[in-house]
Amino acid sequence: SVAADINALKQTLDYESWILYGTSYSTRPMQLVMERYPENVRAVVLHDTNPITDTRYMHDTEHAARVLQVMFDDCASDLACANAYPDLENRFWELVRNLNDNPVELEMKFPGTPERFSLEVTGYSLISWMVEGIFYHPAYPAFETAYMPLLIDELSKGNMDLLYPWADYSISKWGNDDYSWG
Repeated sequence: SVAADINALKQTLDYESWILYGTSYSTRPMQLVMERYPENVRAVVLHDTNPITDTRYMHDTEHAARVLQVMFDDCASDLACANAYPDLENRFWELVRNLNDNPVELEMKFPGTPERFSLEVTGYSLISWMVEGIFYHPAYPAFETAYMPLLIDELSKGNMDLLYPWADYSISKWGNDDYSWG
């Protein structure tokens, strides 16, 4: 288990005890370490705690639906947004259906190499990018949050060039040194 691996790391490092830090998903393994190896833990800091009883993806679907619905409701209740982007919610779901039926192929460059490849964008990948942008990165970069209604409007009009910044940003995280894929 992950808790056993964490404990084995403590033993390998020859620490008598340690202070653990967990955020978001990693709060679950930290709770498991506290439960199974309490004698090795001096203190634990948990940030954005996930309950130990939840599985990682137990609520992702409902959270994604809520995040999108809040965006649609916010736009509909804001006169300027509602006028600029009428029927945003229905247009979005039509766009998702269209992209699922006819995915868009983006020609991309893998970060740090001259290699090029084709990236297929479906309605599902659009939802994933949007939900990640709204839910996990509400302030940066701006194209992930502030311009969602504009993005939906432009994509639904066929301006698929706006997908490139999203794809570039997502791909850039693949080679990012500050993130470990485990």
